[in-house]
Amino acid sequence: MDTVSLEHQIQSVQRHISFLKKEQMALLRDLHLEILRLQKRCSGLLDAQTVPPPGVPFSGGGAASP
Repeated sequence: MDTVSLEHQIQSVQRHISFLKKEQMALLRDLHLEILRLQKRCSGLLDAQTVPPPGVPFSGGGAASP
């Protein structure tokens, strides 16, 4: 294999690695944003479960009322 062909292959591999790194970073960023969105949604659902609707006394996990 001649030196020129090998250099072209090396450059091609380096471009592919650079592309894959950028794609990986974009994927990780999007996954992180999705995790944050789901955490916020779950937190909102948990808050909705612990707050009783208007007119309903709260009976969640605390000390018993006399």
